[in-house]
Amino acid sequence: SASPDARKRVPPSSSRLAAPVPAQLAQAAQVETRAAPANGHPFKLPAYEIRIDPKELRALERNPDSDETHPATFIADGVTYQDVQIRFRGEWARTWPKKPFKIFFSRAQPYQGHHSLNLNSAWRDAAYVRETLAYHVYEACGVPASRSRLVHLKLNGQFRGVYVGVEQVDNTLLRRFHVKGARLL
Repeated sequence: SASPDARKRVPPSSSRLAAPVPAQLAQAAQVETRAAPANGHPFKLPAYEIRIDPKELRALERNPDSDETHPATFIADGVTYQDVQIRFRGEWARTWPKKPFKIFFSRAQPYQGHHSLNLNSAWRDAAYVRETLAYHVYEACGVPASRSRLVHLKLNGQFRGVYVGVEQVDNTLLRRFHVKGARLL
């Protein structure tokens, strides 16, 4: 019979399973956690806040399947974006207890060059990293992919949860990847 120590040994892995991870792929696995200037601690997630009139918030929550937008204010990276519009996003995701948001910015004040931002709830991802990791892996493999990062979201001053901020697929994204002749319908 084998000794207890022999049973604990892990057999050497085959070369097929122990293939080195390309440097780009290893970098893609690092989730961005740079602090927004306002939160002052390097290990905190960037902080986003949505401020919305309670009456508008009740109207939004009363009809989660609607594409009707509601006026709000968005704050990120120390900048206040006035006159934004928000609604819930997705089809199936609108049925989840923690609903994702879509934020529309005015033409006069876009967010990072974009006129909309997706805040996905990661409700089905207990680790909160799968979606962001996937976008980073796509980009490391040379596939045009939205930028994404985990964010700390407050709604009217109350912590709403950790969300995945995902860049909208739009002409700004296409220009970043030098995709010529492409148009979004």
